[in-house]
Amino acid sequence: MDSSPEPFFAARSVILQHRPWALLRARIEPTEILCVAPVVTIERDMRSGEINLQQLLPLIELNSSGPSGAPLDLPSIHFRECTFRIIKVDGSLRQTEEKHIDMSVLPSSRESCRFIFEEQHRRNETAIQGSVAMNLRTGEKVITGSLPIEDTVIAMPQSYIRWLDQYNIRGAITFTGKPAADQTGTWELKLVDASLTMPALQGGLAPMMG
Repeated sequence: MDSSPEPFFAARSVILQHRPWALLRARIEPTEILCVAPVVTIERDMRSGEINLQQLLPLIELNSSGPSGAPLDLPSIHFRECTFRIIKVDGSLRQTEEKHIDMSVLPSSRESCRFIFEEQHRRNETAIQGSVAMNLRTGEKVITGSLPIEDTVIAMPQSYIRWLDQYNIRGAITFTGKPAADQTGTWELKLVDASLTMPALQGGLAPMMG
């Protein structure tokens, strides 16, 4: 994944508001960040299951506190006209698709924040939308919203992806808003307007030829 030709993040412009008095202490303390027309590239090796986001998590943990070890005052961050470029790599094959999602990160305290996201320009009724409330100290998350099943493939184990393809599963996943049941990160989900097709060898109907 280190050899990816795509940058993880790029933007047409980034506008930063900050506390001017912090400059007297040779520091920049942002209060709000606006990213205009950003492009976020998420790349997954479909054979190993590795996602480039996994390389960023240790960096986020290392930089989540100030020099004294105290939590930082988090700025609000807004992504407008945002494009998520999803690249699935299978050997020498690279399949790319794009999602247009506006997103905001709104801190509610030094230890918690809320991610709000909504897909733009989707042609059908099942769009990605919702929010994630996260406790940065404990890692607890509360997720609400919904997304199409086919849009979860980038994060699924390979065995689940084969299962989705084999049975042509369609529909939407809705998060109920209940916190994870335990430290394993297990959430309660609902399937909405779900459907599947049984293969002919397993009792399904063979396609009709006209």
